[in-house]
Amino acid sequence: MYVKHARAICGSHTFGIMSVAVGQADTNLRKRKRFRRRVPTPDHTLAQDLKNQYIKRARLSPVKKDIEAFCGVSIVPSVVMSLPIVDTIKVGSDCTGLGTELLALRLTKIDHVSVFGSEIHEATRRAYYGLHGPKAKLHFDIFKRPKTVACDLYIAGPPCQTWSTMGTRAGLDDLAGRGLVFYSCLEYIRDQRPRAVVLENVVGLRNLHPNEFCDILAILKKMGYAVTWKILDSRCSGLPQRRPRVYIVGIRSDSISCKFSFPQDMAVKPKIEKFLNVSPSTRFSPQTQTQRRNLAVAKKAIAANGLQGTILVDLAASARFENQGVGLAPCITATRAKTGGFFIFNQKRMTTTHELGRLQGFPTWAVDKMMYSYASPADIRFAIGNAMSVNVLVRLLPRVLQSAGLLKTKPKDIWKHLSSKDAQACNVLPDDIYV
Repeated sequence: MYVKHARAICGSHTFGIMSVAVGQADTNLRKRKRFRRRVPTPDHTLAQDLKNQYIKRARLSPVKKDIEAFCGVSIVPSVVMSLPIVDTIKVGSDCTGLGTELLALRLTKIDHVSVFGSEIHEATRRAYYGLHGPKAKLHFDIFKRPKTVACDLYIAGPPCQTWSTMGTRAGLDDLAGRGLVFYSCLEYIRDQRPRAVVLENVVGLRNLHPNEFCDILAILKKMGYAVTWKILDSRCSGLPQRRPRVYIVGIRSDSISCKFSFPQDMAVKPKIEKFLNVSPSTRFSPQTQTQRRNLAVAKKAIAANGLQGTILVDLAASARFENQGVGLAPCITATRAKTGGFFIFNQKRMTTTHELGRLQGFPTWAVDKMMYSYASPADIRFAIGNAMSVNVLVRLLPRVLQSAGLLKTKPKDIWKHLSSKDAQACNVLPDDIYV
């Protein structure tokens, strides 16, 4: 049987659970334009079992209040704990992508070892091996990888398409099963109980699917984790890129050793020119009708508003999502990055793979290592656009690990200590800042 996911309803209403035949659910959902491709109907019992185990049938307050009760709250220890500090932190991840959590820990000089990862995209796995070495333990599928390997820090960035404003918005009804990945992550947390958990996704999870978002938070809390979440934008941590993402942090209650709070927005915002190559590449001429339309709209907006400086134009966007960034890159998505990124208006060219990497917080040497792998430049750009911003994790993970009692002291916040003078003196960011 296909079990439609429980929907949390505000006020005194209760969950409604409806079961329908697989064939009928398949037919109804495929009437939507985005679901014409034939894919297997996934098993939704995992999500339902977790909800039945951890969530009460009736909510005492509206979903919005439930969500906001977790937003940005500090995690503080209730009693003095004595769990040991480990010499080497064991890191596990799902929907691993390029393993930016490992790169962030390396850049912050925190001893760690990857005990498992999972990444379904073959070309991304090739780039991952180029960055972290061929001996890295990376599995193909989160649903098939071994579930018994324990870790200290668990981090995952489940597929965003099913929750995104620009994606299918199908949530748990995503017939490809991507909506269920979040619940597979929760299943691992339930069974192995890592001391610290970080989950990342698009803002659409909170805005478009508040019921599911609230369920995820509630399940983590019922599992015995102190839970908080916040929207962190990459441009508030030193990168000139609009990239708001939801970060959920959970610290196991018996492991909390000190207060956790999210990193604050940086006052210093380095100029985008610090991330771009000095010498211009080959000039680019729009080839498609969409590219020509977006460029014409951008020219009109730039002229009408007297805009100056470095302007990045999203040439491939649909008319609904057409946009430009003045001194700021639009959000680097996987699909946009794979097709070349953005058009630099004042240089009449597209962004390069290295530039997109820097705008995601990757130092040039890290992109170089991926370029030496068997992945193509387009696939590397795809993986970069799909990754968590390195600078955000550099600022976030040490705080999480210290609060979970896995570090004696919190390492220096590299990006937070960037001054205006430092930013001006840097040749190319983030190359200089990670030295």
